[in-house]
Amino acid sequence: MIQGSNSSSRPSGSEAIASLTPEQKMSNYAMAGGLLAFVSYVFYYSLASVGGADNAKAVIMGTVGQQNGDGDGKDLASSAGFAEFMKEAKEGMAEEEVRLAKAQKDKREADKLIDLDKTGD
Repeated sequence: MIQGSNSSSRPSGSEAIASLTPEQKMSNYAMAGGLLAFVSYVFYYSLASVGGADNAKAVIMGTVGQQNGDGDGKDLASSAGFAEFMKEAKEGMAEEEVRLAKAQKDKREADKLIDLDKTGD
């Protein structure tokens, strides 16, 4: 428990929210909107810096792998930076799958040893 705090005198969460003034609520909504805008911009900037603006828009709109609409037949995911980004992401997922499989195998082996230890007593 935190020293100096008396949680019995504090209102519960729903009561505390209900007691907020309209100005406080508006301030909270403005902060939430600002944070959402900032995070969205950082996400878009990160994608655009790796694979270009067209690829970032394609990822956001869910059209990766489709034609870019210019009529030149060029794939949106064809830039070298974006292809490298996707390659690294797939490698990372594969490494995580291997790590999880190893962890599951180790857990099964540990469970077997525990069972053997219990039956040996």
